Amino acid sequence: SRAMLDGAVETGAAAQFRGRLAADARDLARFSDWLAQAAPDAAARLRAVPFRALEASGDMAISAAGFSARDLSLRADRSAMKGVMAFTRAVGLERGRFFAEMHADALDLDALPDLTGPAVALADMDFSLGLEARAVRVARFGDGMIDAGRIRLKLSRTGADTRLETLSLADVGGASLDATGALDASGARIKGQLNAERLGDLAALAQRVAPGAWSQAFGARATALSPA
Repeated sequence: SRAMLDGAVETGAAAQFRGRLAADARDLARFSDWLAQAAPDAAARLRAVPFRALEASGDMAISAAGFSARDLSLRADRSAMKGVMAFTRAVGLERGRFFAEMHADALDLDALPDLTGPAVALADMDFSLGLEARAVRVARFGDGMIDAGRIRLKLSRTGADTRLETLSLADVGGASLDATGALDASGARIKGQLNAERLGDLAALAQRVAPGAWSQAFGARATALSPA
């Protein structure tokens, strides 16, 4: 692991770094163990990152309160993304907040890990997550090939209110989906439109990135439900 910084460090009660940061961790588990000696909270959240290796560079502002990253280039295993990201720690009764708006030309769907770990890490935080990506590198899922397609996601949460503002899959594994939804005190609501010649590949993808009862049930009935 290594890091290169080019910027200004302000000392005092509001110590912070502002400048350019380039860092890579080719073994995140070992880096997390090292980081835990100085920043156990950050190390614990880093352990929830479901990738083996991580590279990042961008214009950073880092302080005890959190960080922000502009002009961010991020490579997680074989997937490369660009965009902006920010994190603010919880203070008193104020919840922590995480923001990310990322774009990718080459999201590696075949290498996507189990994302339940990051979901747990965000459980006590407000967040706003945006992703737009073209799925262009995909090997075999189950018994078929997942074809290239466009993926758009916008998901946010404030307090107990969660909003799926946009979920759009265009020709991913032979399926296209547009959906919106919400989860709040009044219950869960979702609406959408699905167009698919086959659902097996889409179900396999769901089981890979979001394992659980609903994705297992979807996978078990994917063949019976095709064509949709």
